[in-house]
Amino acid sequence: ASTQSTWGAGGGAAGFENITVQNGQEYPPLKLQNPPKWQWGADPGRHYTLMMIDPDNPSRTDRKSVKGDWIHHMVINCPGENVQNGEHCCAFFPTATPKKSGLHRYIFLVFEQPGRITEPMKVGEGLGSLAKRGDFSVKEFAQKHNLGNTIAGVFHFSQYDGSSLAKQISCLTCNCCTVI
Repeated sequence: ASTQSTWGAGGGAAGFENITVQNGQEYPPLKLQNPPKWQWGADPGRHYTLMMIDPDNPSRTDRKSVKGDWIHHMVINCPGENVQNGEHCCAFFPTATPKKSGLHRYIFLVFEQPGRITEPMKVGEGLGSLAKRGDFSVKEFAQKHNLGNTIAGVFHFSQYDGSSLAKQISCLTCNCCTVI
């Protein structure tokens, strides 16, 4: 059964299978491997942008090597809460913290769009590649598309746990391994 997390002031929820995510709590990466289910009390006549980001990649103390946040998921033009009918600009990538990088924040954001975003190919350009995901700027994207402030959001912490899946994902995100 899917459970849901508590959102901030905007209300709503984002849930992962078999875990209840509470705002600001820590969870092992292995429990957060499937795309979240989103709920935020949307107006069915409006469109929304959803994002899941890691602002702490490669670590909270080493931000010199990146230009932005690491984007794990982005869907634009969601009609109401119907996420599956939105435009998936950046496919979901599981929670993945590099080895010896400490705690990471994983932040879920919901923006109400002033209208449809009409340049979806440019929005997601390059975000399919792992190398490009670390250069994403939420602020620039929001400004470019006049999104304003978030209407809902939640975050949780996670860190490398040594599981075989965490090792594989860590290798993909840090480009430090030749064989997975």
